[in-house]
Amino acid sequence: MAPSAQDLMPCRRYGCDRQNAAKTGQSRRGAKSGQMRSVSERPRCKLKNSLHMSLHTQLEELLNRVMPVVKQFHSKAMYAPHAATMDSAGDVTGRAFTSDGTSNLTVGQSLVHFESGFAELARKNEIHASGIFYHGAGMNSSSGVLELPPAETEGECVAVVGLLEHISGQSVYLYIPYSGERDAIEYATGKLIAKPQKVFAVAPTQQPWWKIW
Repeated sequence: MAPSAQDLMPCRRYGCDRQNAAKTGQSRRGAKSGQMRSVSERPRCKLKNSLHMSLHTQLEELLNRVMPVVKQFHSKAMYAPHAATMDSAGDVTGRAFTSDGTSNLTVGQSLVHFESGFAELARKNEIHASGIFYHGAGMNSSSGVLELPPAETEGECVAVVGLLEHISGQSVYLYIPYSGERDAIEYATGKLIAKPQKVFAVAPTQQPWWKIW
């Protein structure tokens, strides 16, 4: 379950090998057919609005771009976290780790690494939305605080969890329970739950309108 990682790197083609992440041309291919899809043709995730919320349109677009890839990897028993960001122009960039083979991060450490890297991009006003996706071990609210811990083994995996944030201030968990194995995986309707901001917690740095000659 623990991915090997060294640095956070952009990878526009979501299906990249996280051991060899590299910046490539943006892919809009379908997860199964391999055919090009228009925005309107992309499969949409079903969401149950548990707090009468609606996702910002940029978060919805990011979600519907990344989730087919998460499901594709899931069908191959690949459980490493996925992540992506969207800039002000609406361009989505997948994010992956590169590895030198000498370091290993737990899933929890990977999530923190993604969040801190995205927070730096947000501070520079380089991104407007972010999404981090991992396989969770279920919900736990026994302490009075909702916890969605990452699964530590394949047997603990019961849901896809998304950490979605937008520059507007929206910050939610996406919780999608699933059952079955490999090609017979069934995904339930996703639920949105408010969460504290981590990526856009600090206002972007304003760029000066002047420059020194």
